[in-house]
Amino acid sequence: MHPDISRFSNKYFYRGLLVNGLKASDRKTTFNQVIFKNPSVPIIFNHHRWPESRHAKSTSYYNEYEGINIILHLK
Repeated sequence: MHPDISRFSNKYFYRGLLVNGLKASDRKTTFNQVIFKNPSVPIIFNHHRWPESRHAKSTSYYNEYEGINIILHLK
């Protein structure tokens, strides 16, 4: 996870135990243009009303429509 995204949750919910896969400086952007208000903090909050789903054998939730919405936003 990007360190800027995990920072709040890591501090207030996980007591600093979350470990990010890559440093922000090691990440490469795949976008041809900047879509973030602050490119140094690549976070977009996108409110929607689509329901989450969960597989029967998992405790993780996913939202297929949220993923579609993100793809449409990035095009």
